Amino acid sequence: MPSNGSTQRRLMRTLAILGQAKADWLALSIAPSSFSQLYRAYILTSETLNDKNPYTLLDASTESWQIQAIAIISYTGLAMLLLVLSIFLLHLILGIFLPAPQTRHQQVADDTPVDLFSLVQYTYLVPLALLASVANFCGLVDITAMPLLADVFLGIWRICACFGAIASITALPIYLMVKMRCSQLGMQQQHKQAPWFLLYIPGIVAATTASELAAILPNKRASEVLFSGYLLWGSSVIPALAFAIVFVRARLSLTRQPNVYHLILPLSLMSQTALSIMALGIQSQRVWTDTSGPATAPLLLGEIAMASGAILGMVFWAAAAAWFVNSHLVVVLKTTSPRNLLVALRLLITTRIVAFPVASFAIATAALARIWHSTMALALTKVLLVYVGCILSGIYVAMIWNVCSFAYGLVVSRKQRLALEPPGLYGQTDDSRPCLPQQQQQQHAGDSAASGLQSYGSI
Repeated sequence: MPSNGSTQRRLMRTLAILGQAKADWLALSIAPSSFSQLYRAYILTSETLNDKNPYTLLDASTESWQIQAIAIISYTGLAMLLLVLSIFLLHLILGIFLPAPQTRHQQVADDTPVDLFSLVQYTYLVPLALLASVANFCGLVDITAMPLLADVFLGIWRICACFGAIASITALPIYLMVKMRCSQLGMQQQHKQAPWFLLYIPGIVAATTASELAAILPNKRASEVLFSGYLLWGSSVIPALAFAIVFVRARLSLTRQPNVYHLILPLSLMSQTALSIMALGIQSQRVWTDTSGPATAPLLLGEIAMASGAILGMVFWAAAAAWFVNSHLVVVLKTTSPRNLLVALRLLITTRIVAFPVASFAIATAALARIWHSTMALALTKVLLVYVGCILSGIYVAMIWNVCSFAYGLVVSRKQRLALEPPGLYGQTDDSRPCLPQQQQQQHAGDSAASGLQSYGSI
């Protein structure tokens, strides 16, 4: 029977392995959901431009293989979301109930910038992953066959919308308090480099998801959701753009060669801003008619919302298109040889967090083509669809490779650990190791797990 010391060491090794789970793992679940939503938006826009009825759901005219492909990608993203959230929850439970060694508390001050960046990423990615899944399945599942799903989707949206609203309202006070704390600790540069504008994106994405929910809800409930979506959009856009300007300026001034990963992040903000106002306008035209609109609303409220959404969406889409070109030109301009260019392109394709900004821009382009009946925008959407597909393929190839390297590293580390341990010690007492010093006994469990994680990389 293993003693408490052996059990604790196993738990410490498990905690060390789970501790490698980073916040951007959630991008692995956001990427397939975004690609599925983009694929569906492209199909619906093509049907609209071909003088067909602009359905919100995929109808019988859509080919069966396309529906099956979208369903497979969507359920893959949902399964990965549940898996990653389970890993984070298990890591949180072990971190709370398992006593940490003393060496961890000595590095809290040194790890503060990393924890700050991770906190911003968690705040941005957790509601974003949930909202991406809700928006994707709202247009994929027939709610008339499963009416309870509408209530489930609406409940998840309300939780994420409340979280986005709180994050938008409290982002500036939190920014000032963290700035004061970082100035006391001498970490001004790390504070400036944190992407604070990401705290406003959940509210904007919740506004986009509100338009997807309005398409499957009755007009009365859809009107309430649209009203909340406009409030979320208005409370998040202006401060988010201001923080994005500060973030880009800090990155360009503090680093000689800014990483394309950081420069592409503002693309998600501008693309979601354009997409949300256009999507809200499309659904407002349908919901806010003369008979079913708000009681105090003026006449033709839906038409006004549609027109304003089309104009503002076109303006913000132009800004997103300019930033899309500029951020990708940085990759080319900072390379000095064809070999470096290939490395930069490989980094761009295999970076997990890049998929959502590019997919958001592509979906916004499809919405622009649908509103303005632009064949050029539809052709650009097709090109971006292929580009996002390449990014998704690169992400999964890199993930499979890193998983295999991780498993191989664990096997090798276990063999090395068993070779270094004297035989028969675990059959007696786990805490008595006469051949090892006391300090090595405390670090034995952590070192064996760390040696296996060296070949792990980042999945």
